[in-house]
Amino acid sequence: LRSRDVATLQMAMPAAPPGAAARLSEVERRRIQRLTLKEDASARLARALKEGPDRAIAEALAAVKAAGAPLPEALDWAAVRGVEDRLSLAAAIRDAAERDPPDYERLAVLLPAARAAARAAGGPDGGDGLDFERIERDVLRAAQLARLRDALATDDDTTIAHAAVPDLYGAVAA
Repeated sequence: LRSRDVATLQMAMPAAPPGAAARLSEVERRRIQRLTLKEDASARLARALKEGPDRAIAEALAAVKAAGAPLPEALDWAAVRGVEDRLSLAAAIRDAAERDPPDYERLAVLLPAARAAARAAGGPDGGDGLDFERIERDVLRAAQLARLRDALATDDDTTIAHAAVPDLYGAVAA
């Protein structure tokens, strides 16, 4: 316990003879619990960085900070920064998509950035539960609808026809 050897403590505590743990003071039990929590949080972060999705990495990093464990010296800060960037992009996309009406101009800027970030990370398009394909179709429909409304305002049949056909995204019905 004095040398903070967490691996030994984790092996010794379950194998302790009956009543041995009760002889520890409250301070010693809390110290063992804190050390174990820090070790578990650090191991969870290492595991999440190797195999986890962005959300798991962010949660593991928060657990390490909450446990008061030192961040690993070999921590890949570029990877962590990339995770935070992708999560903030996903939050911004979700915010813009959930507005009433959706902020299609903002979405048109954010979607390409989010797709590029996902590809750079080697993951599939879409992240954090977002359906990039659906959102992109909505953005394209809104853009075509805006062009169609502008054409209708000109009251020129040729301009209206060019804006309406082909109706790839269902803007005419809208």
